[in-house]
Amino acid sequence: MRKRLIPALCIALALAFTGCSDAQPARRNINQPTGVKEVLASGIASQSSETGAETTAETTAVPVTIEPPKPEDFGGIHEKFKGTDGIDIDLTKGNANLVYAQVYSMMYTPEEYTGKKVKMQGQFTFYQDKATGKYYYACFISDAAACCTQGIEFIPSKKVKYPADFPKVGTEISVTGVFCTYKEGDDTFAALKDAKFKVV
Repeated sequence: MRKRLIPALCIALALAFTGCSDAQPARRNINQPTGVKEVLASGIASQSSETGAETTAETTAVPVTIEPPKPEDFGGIHEKFKGTDGIDIDLTKGNANLVYAQVYSMMYTPEEYTGKKVKMQGQFTFYQDKATGKYYYACFISDAAACCTQGIEFIPSKKVKYPADFPKVGTEISVTGVFCTYKEGDDTFAALKDAKFKVV
């Protein structure tokens, strides 16, 4: 059964499906493709406000006509991404469009990927829920045109604190974890649990 996730900012976190949009990143629309600039600008602005630094990140959306890939075009784990050494899905291989399409498929049909160990590489970002104070972390991958992004939230395997234990927003990171879904209220989110991450 196909279950539509409303992921959170994964980040536009923590992890519906339309083309690229100019929506500002928010915790409930990780699966919605947004411009890389918008997502990173939001994270950088949040990070800068915590440190008192001034930032001038551009957040103007650029209209595009590129449609996101359809999950049924790939169906399950694409041959290119079958991993080794205990990794089921290795998203560090393949061209940007194919990686983007595979992540899109994972968000669209999460039941096909639950329990799979996933390795990915992309840009770090985060979101803090102001109501609860909880932080959500994500790794974002863009397509080749860098107009659309898909992100996956990751839940670190050990106790961490933001910002001390994390790189700056926009830093290229590698993340490995087990794909899962979880509920918060009435919403379902996708994430890589027991995740380990490092700067690449």
